[in-house]
Amino acid sequence: MAPRLSPIVVQRIEDALLDPGVTINHEYIKTIARTYLKPPTGGQIRVVTPDMDAAMMLVLDQFPWFYQDELKEFLFEAFDIDICLSTVRNALHRIKYTRKKIRVEVAQRNERLRSIWLNSLQTFAADQLIFVDESGSDERTGDRLYGYAKSGTKAVVSRWLSHRERVSVLPAYTVDGYIASTTFVGTCNGDIFEDFIIEQLLPLCNPYPQPRSVIVMDNASIHHSNRDHIEAAYHRKGVWIRYLPPCSPDFNPIEESFNDLKAFIRRYYRKYRGSFRDYQGFLEWAIRKTGTGSRASSRAKAQFIHSGIRGI
Repeated sequence: MAPRLSPIVVQRIEDALLDPGVTINHEYIKTIARTYLKPPTGGQIRVVTPDMDAAMMLVLDQFPWFYQDELKEFLFEAFDIDICLSTVRNALHRIKYTRKKIRVEVAQRNERLRSIWLNSLQTFAADQLIFVDESGSDERTGDRLYGYAKSGTKAVVSRWLSHRERVSVLPAYTVDGYIASTTFVGTCNGDIFEDFIIEQLLPLCNPYPQPRSVIVMDNASIHHSNRDHIEAAYHRKGVWIRYLPPCSPDFNPIEESFNDLKAFIRRYYRKYRGSFRDYQGFLEWAIRKTGTGSRASSRAKAQFIHSGIRGI
């Protein structure tokens, strides 16, 4: 990696870029560059100097959506150097910055609460945890999005476009896979959630600290609609309920299991849909195939680890 600017210069730039009292835009960034970055001195071996590399890294770390021509303009404004786009591409390759799809992190996340959650996980064993959430799909979930076609032509399929009935699944996920699930037409509400949690899941739970003794869910409104009734029923049996920090689906391994389920639907729906009375029947079969058995258990363990759960 190219050498960085001096710590003092870097700190001054970061302080300016992160000042909440200013609006970040192109002109502001250029002003920062002109103020704090030294122009290249004579005798440089290459056109883009180490200082320019460091400046690009600093800008891209804060604003990864820059286009290459905007980086070119930035270098011109900051260092008074006019380079071609191929030189910009070479510089990006040299500093090992590649173009990626931007991942959006929810601004409402509370990092303090997320840190507290991760610390609290250390008090639980993986086999104590049961994660609960809901997901919806319809027949269009079985549509494959990519295909093959001759070079220079589009891959085209004909489909009858019409309203499709949405079917939801509400499962309970452990380190061994799904232990209970229900499917229904439409979206989930507080009464459906309460019925599943108390009538189907609670009988499978044990008093803390035994296995399957801690229920984990996010803060969706339907999870709180009948919260007092649910918590009272679980308290009587000695089962704990814990809520994830806001906007933290990455801490819920059931989200990855839903990805597995939808990938299975895309692969097999067209092939097997004739064997079922409707999409809901196929979905229930897909849930059993992807969420139970030894392979499902192996995937669940990996997904628990991805969610920050250790000791598996």
